[in-house]
Amino acid sequence: MKRLLKIELNKVLYSKAFWTMFGLYMALIGPAAFAMDKMFKNSSVTVNGQPSIADMILQGFSIFKFPYVWHNMAYLMGWFQLILAVIVITLVTNEYSFKTLRQNIIDGMSKWEVVIAKELIIVLLTSISTLVLIAVTLFLGESVEGVSKLEGIEVVLAYFLSTLFYLNLAYFLSSILKRSGSTIGLLIIYSIVELIIGSQLPQNIANYLPLKLLGKMIPNPMKIVMGVDITPDLSPTTIGALLIYLGLMVYGIFYLLKKGHAAK
Repeated sequence: MKRLLKIELNKVLYSKAFWTMFGLYMALIGPAAFAMDKMFKNSSVTVNGQPSIADMILQGFSIFKFPYVWHNMAYLMGWFQLILAVIVITLVTNEYSFKTLRQNIIDGMSKWEVVIAKELIIVLLTSISTLVLIAVTLFLGESVEGVSKLEGIEVVLAYFLSTLFYLNLAYFLSSILKRSGSTIGLLIIYSIVELIIGSQLPQNIANYLPLKLLGKMIPNPMKIVMGVDITPDLSPTTIGALLIYLGLMVYGIFYLLKKGHAAK
């Protein structure tokens, strides 16, 4: 494991593209959080010209108050998973462009070692992102009397799993297309296509589409304005379905390598 991680880190740490995108990721989180807070405060729902209950709840509301800040920041940082996905896409497609993947296999790395090496980077990137979520939440969070700062922290698990899944989706698509631009485009298009397909399927089936599962795990917190339940879904069924998709993608990547996709 250490050998594989060392090989991958040598590729990552000397990549200017990685540091540029990761720097952008870090720089955007704070401003986006304050913009989200302002958006909440400017939200208004009226009924027959009178303020609704949700509107009255939002008076003096701040997304940074515990325990809601955990959910709010997890949802916000979920939007920046695309930047992390672009990092993964760039790392994977560069392997094909510069023939380093094929060279690694020629040098004796097994197909599973190739997959595991990239998975180690994905897990590391996911873990760093999760630690950033925790650090930013604790730093920006506003204490509320009688409320523990750890209340609501379970959404961090949802964030870790959703980020791990999304980065593996980027890895899987990159392994198929081998080109960064095409993969980024397909990743965005897939999000739209799944939304359209989900709207045509029975709800009990649509709920188990991949990105729908992520949405259930970290619902849009702004839906509270409409009185919608925004409790994160961390049920064994939801997590189990996500892990099945994850396993299928990892095996799919291995299958492509086994069939000689790296040499094509």
